[in-house]
Amino acid sequence: MTDIFGVGGTPPSVTGTTVTSITQTTAIGGGNVTVIGTPPITRGVVWNTLSNVTGQTGNSVTNITGNTLGVFTTPMTGLTPNTTYYVRAYATGYGTTYADEINFTTLAPEAPTGSTGTTDSTSIILTSVNYGLFLRTGLRGNKETFAAEFAAIEAKDDILTWKIPEDQ
Repeated sequence: MTDIFGVGGTPPSVTGTTVTSITQTTAIGGGNVTVIGTPPITRGVVWNTLSNVTGQTGNSVTNITGNTLGVFTTPMTGLTPNTTYYVRAYATGYGTTYADEINFTTLAPEAPTGSTGTTDSTSIILTSVNYGLFLRTGLRGNKETFAAEFAAIEAKDDILTWKIPEDQ
């Protein structure tokens, strides 16, 4: 390659985009600089929720400045849970080169904990403590109803059973 001053240079080369240690909001990205080219170089990863990511279209982390061959890693932070990201390793020196793009998905948020159990038309079997107020919506004839009622709570063998009154 020749720049605007007629001086030649060789771009760096980077391969092997990797992503490890994926959590809900972070991951570790990296690559492997296989050719330094005309120094100095910087290297890092670029990512986005859209494919064909480049330094102009994505978030970028520059990891190392220097003239070193080999594998590098860098953290990606501020990610959104349960989201697919596209990532590429890059090296910039006499031009910028990108490794092949890969994608990964951050972990989903953990399911909330709380009451679980079974239901039928008149009772709810709970496996944890809950309030004794039951809200009910439905139709009576052609009229929509909404009622707040207290239910009788029975405790047996660490299981609470709510007895919900039948419609009159």
